[in-house]
Amino acid sequence: MTALSPQWPSASGASFGDSDRGHEYWASLHSDSYADVVERLLEDYHDRLSLHEITAVVAGCRRDLAGAPKGALAELIERLARQRISELL
Repeated sequence: MTALSPQWPSASGASFGDSDRGHEYWASLHSDSYADVVERLLEDYHDRLSLHEITAVVAGCRRDLAGAPKGALAELIERLARQRISELL
């Protein structure tokens, strides 16, 4: 498996008036969902995959689904990650 380095957005100082910081704010809201997906997958696969491997799979799914609707993103990431993990195992 290729190792990926997930990038965690920062929401410090975010406001709705500043477009760059507003983007950081919204990205940070979705990173919470990203962490939840990683946590659920780790619970299910901790005996077969490391945290690093699961995080790499989820990061790849998140990158590949970047254009998906924000409201559905966490669910889509988790479904794709589960499919990719099942292919690995």
